[in-house]
Amino acid sequence: MGISKGDDLFLIKKGEKIILEKPKKFARGLADEFEDIERLSESSLKKLWLNKSDEIWNRYIKAKNRK
Repeated sequence: MGISKGDDLFLIKKGEKIILEKPKKFARGLADEFEDIERLSESSLKKLWLNKSDEIWNRYIKAKNRK
């Protein structure tokens, strides 16, 4: 299972079940859950931040496009 003594674990209780996962694995699973929210948020922010001289926004967009 890839769990060793001393590993950090994330405990999830759902109904009568308990799930233990490593935090990184749990975070990767959540990434797909929020993909639409991220895309919609970016779209909304682009409408607000159309200032081409906004260096912070330009760096963010360039970083996202590298992925």
